[in-house]
Amino acid sequence: MRLEEVKRPLQDDVTNDVPCNEEKNNLHAKAEQAENVKIIEYIYKSYSGIERSIEIYRNDLQRLEPNERLNDIIINFYLKYLEKERITKSLRSRIHIFNSYFYEKLKLLKNADKGNKQRVYMDTKNWTKNVDLFTKDYILIPICDQKHWCLAIVCNPNAVFENAKEFIKSPLNYKPTKTSNLIILTSVKDSCREAGKLIKTYINLEYSQRKLDPETRQILQYYDGYSKHFKTWQPLVTQ
Repeated sequence: MRLEEVKRPLQDDVTNDVPCNEEKNNLHAKAEQAENVKIIEYIYKSYSGIERSIEIYRNDLQRLEPNERLNDIIINFYLKYLEKERITKSLRSRIHIFNSYFYEKLKLLKNADKGNKQRVYMDTKNWTKNVDLFTKDYILIPICDQKHWCLAIVCNPNAVFENAKEFIKSPLNYKPTKTSNLIILTSVKDSCREAGKLIKTYINLEYSQRKLDPETRQILQYYDGYSKHFKTWQPLVTQ
């Protein structure tokens, strides 16, 4: 009797509290379904005037919890929200903001030789087909480097190329007067240094292909002002 009385609760525990495989699968499916619930759909107009959207799901919002890592969706949403909702129209016209997927393309420049760099650049060309970067005061590029996020800001990108124009006019009497700057905001020392080189390479290629004729490109092979007057700064910021 005593053994029977003890045995029944144990049986009940097994049958009622421990789910069978089918129940486990149902629980996992429900949990997964809950994570895939769409919370926000942010609709905006792209630079070409096409309506686009960024969708945020419950599992994306969980990335905002302490000790979690931000993902591309959260980064891209916030930058687009700032651009479209939080800054003035006049300031917006002076800024271009890339999304985080752009830098993934730029990383292909890392191991490309001189000829292949041109081909890699052509793959990025459509990203700016509706915008002239050299009319902007600031270009923002979010970067994910080894699971760490940085923000690159190119300031006054046209300045270093104004110097180049002066060099073309008078190579012997050339005196640079302007400077472009690349600021990389990071909370980890020495992170994203490779990004600075890749971004400068891209900016040079973009200007060369969109602004210069082949003869001028040939002349500028002897111009050394890009490295001297396109400076990189990397201040540490708190998280």
